[in-house]
Amino acid sequence: MLNHMAQEGHCILNSFLCNFAAMELNERIHRAITASRLPQKEIASYCGVSPGAVSQWKKGDVKNLKFENLYRLADITGFSARWLAIGEGPERSAELPGVQLTSHEAALLSIYRDLSQDQQEMLFGIIRGMKSVEPASSRPKSKDRKDTRQAG
Repeated sequence: MLNHMAQEGHCILNSFLCNFAAMELNERIHRAITASRLPQKEIASYCGVSPGAVSQWKKGDVKNLKFENLYRLADITGFSARWLAIGEGPERSAELPGVQLTSHEAALLSIYRDLSQDQQEMLFGIIRGMKSVEPASSRPKSKDRKDTRQAG
């Protein structure tokens, strides 16, 4: 009985994997965009295209994606460019053979994936904001700042 159930489960899993591998380009793009939980407008901006172009990718109105757009889409969604392009290999870039995440990167990714969509968007906004803030090492020391305020 257990053997039969295991075989049945194997068949179901293989069927699922076959359907998964047979996805069309637009279905893979749609999956990556949806899984990223990023607004389509943000993806379009990052890729340097209009939001309408991203809609066309998802609908299948574009059969071949320019390499630069494919790689940018892979970068922003975290999906493997190879998987997006031809449906082969690991789906996610972080799961590529030979890619080693540091313990901090792995912990951050795990925490991020456990957040709600709103929390992920908030965190992403905070991180983006941090990139535009001047590093502490290039700011005047607190004593220098105090002297500047008193002088003005």
